[in-house]
Order: sequence, then C-alpha cells, then structure tokens
Amino acid sequence: GNYLTGHIPSELGKLVALEELYLGSNRLVGQLPLSIGPHALLRLKTVVLSDNLLTGSLFALLRPDDATSPLPLRHIEFASNGLDDNAWKEIIKAARSGRIFLDCLDLRGNSFLEENAASVSKKLETAL
Repeated sequence: GNYLTGHIPSELGKLVALEELYLGSNRLVGQLPLSIGPHALLRLKTVVLSDNLLTGSLFALLRPDDATSPLPLRHIEFASNGLDDNAWKEIIKAARSGRIFLDCLDLRGNSFLEENAASVSKKLETAL
C-alpha cells in the first residue's frame, strides 16, 4: 500500500488509456465512483482494490444492465472490504449476459449477508 486515505477520486475516470489499477492495501473508503465505469475506462483489464474499506457494490465498474459489448476486464480483486450482496450478484449478472469473462476474481472477506461465503463462491464458480 501507499498509505492512501479517503475516497477514490472521480478523476480516475479521465484516464481513458488506463489498463491496470492497483490501489490495494490502503485506507480507501466509500463506494466506487460512477466515473470509473466502463464508459470511461474502456481499456481497463485489471482492478486490484483489496484490503481497503470500500463499501457497496461493483455497479460503477460493471454496469451489468448495459450489455452492449463485452468489457476487457479480466481480473478483479476486492478482497477484505465491505462490499454488499449486490457485488457478487452484479458479477453473476454481467457474466451471464456476456458482459465480462474473468480469469481472476477475489471477493473474500466482504460483508455478504444473504449467503455464506461458501455458497457465494459456488454460485460465482457456476456463473463464471
């Protein structure tokens, strides 16, 4: 980590050529800003935000309802944050619609309330 604190800046969405984002092991808080979504970061392949204090879902990153074309995103690491049940549900929805094709997914240690971790893992393996 780099001892970064606070929210993820929305200005990251202006880095349109960004392919990899590594911000793991910091003290980042809050939800992902909508500006880092697929309409802005068209080349993003890897996102590593593990070991932070992020909450909410992955909607900004995946936009699972907008299945116009597959995303280049192949690697997602959000372990040890405070993501909610919508995070894994959005990944399943995006995978089933052909929006994403992941090589790596790590969501361990989040705040999944609806299901236990083993059940979530099994559902994700089936969908991916």
